[in-house]
Formats: sequence, C-alpha cells, structure tokens
Amino acid sequence: MSLTPSSLLTWIKQELGHPYFAIERTDEELLALIRDVTLPLFSKYVPLVSFKHLTSADLAPGTVNEYLLNDPDGVITVLDVLLPITIPWTLGHPWLLMPGFDELPNTIIDIHVARTRQLYSLWRHVWEFIPPNRLFIYPSRLQGVSFLVRYEKVHLKDFSTIPARFEHSFRNLALATVLDNIASVRSKYQTIATPFGEITLNVEDLRTRADTLRTQELERLSTLPPNTIVELA
Repeated sequence: MSLTPSSLLTWIKQELGHPYFAIERTDEELLALIRDVTLPLFSKYVPLVSFKHLTSADLAPGTVNEYLLNDPDGVITVLDVLLPITIPWTLGHPWLLMPGFDELPNTIIDIHVARTRQLYSLWRHVWEFIPPNRLFIYPSRLQGVSFLVRYEKVHLKDFSTIPARFEHSFRNLALATVLDNIASVRSKYQTIATPFGEITLNVEDLRTRADTLRTQELERLSTLPPNTIVELA
C-alpha cells in the first residue's frame, strides 16, 4: 500500500504526542510544509524518473535550439536525450544481422564506416540542461522533429510515488521538517503559564531530534548508488 497524505499525517501527529499535546500547525499547514521542504530534499537522493516528448512547440520563444522542459512537480536534472533513429549510422554501426563466415570481413568494414559517418552525422547532437527547465541541443537541426527526454523530477505531491523501501526515510525526513518548524514557533514563547505555574517548552529537544533524524537519513540516502545506465563497449 502506497504512502498517502492521511497516513503520513496520522503517523507524524502520533510521534508528536497528539491528541495529548497540542500541535501549533493545522493539517493543511503540515502537508504544505512537507511538500515544500521535505519532498524536494528527498527527491534529490531518490528522484522520480520520467519521460517526455519534446517538439518544436516546446521551443522557447525566438530560439531554435532552446527547449522548455516543463513539469508541474519540478525537474531535477536531465539524464538523457533520445533522438529518433532514422538512418543506420545514427547508431554508430550498421543494422546488425547475423553474418555468415564469408560476410564477416565486409561486416567489420561496414561497422568502421558507420562509426566514421556517425562522427559527422547531422544527427550527432549534444545537449545541455540548465535548471530549472532549459534544455539546449546543439547543433540546431531538429525543427519539426519529436524526441524523447529522460529526466529526474520531484515526487508527486500525493506521495504515491515514494518507493516502499524508502518510505521509512521519507517519514523521518518529514518528521524532522515538522519538528524544526514547531521548534521555531515555540521559540517565540519559551514558557507557558498554567494553573501549576510556568512550564518550559521543549524547544531544544525538538531541534535535537530533528537534526538527528535528518542527519541519520541523509547519510543513509547519500550512500545509494547513482541512478545511471552504464554502457559497456
């Protein structure tokens, strides 16, 4: 079962002692805080990988090679730009069929020819991504052509894309964010008056717990292997 805003709020409020202790934020404020702070932070370590087709309609006004990669959740970085394959030497090798023994020498020659052609092919492009959403492709020969972009983005705001094996880390990071915020609120009034006298609030305890949780989870997430595809030649 995927994580939901309701289940996350229930867990966080229980960790804060609700309903026996008051919480200075509404449910809506807590969710907005988690979405604005925790979600982007978590996504830097465990991003959501997505794909999107871009065409000439996505060009920035007045440009020929600057595309706007817009995503409502926020783009972290571009992993790859996949151009259409229309000619054999786009691949750097001819169409690979199983050659017979007599055809092998010619196949080897064809491979070398295709690799040389690829170096000078009009379809040999390079790209550069500039946050938050600008994608440059050089040279500018893609007018009217649709191509695919594979990119990392921030997870969805309903938390449904948080992987199950990282749910514990996300919960702790969200709790750390809330603890920090409540500590900031409570620091405005260090004590409160009660019929039994003044009570000192646990501001430093909240901050210490928040720092410990955040440090612990970020150290764990930073040891994850990179989300890359390695091509072995």
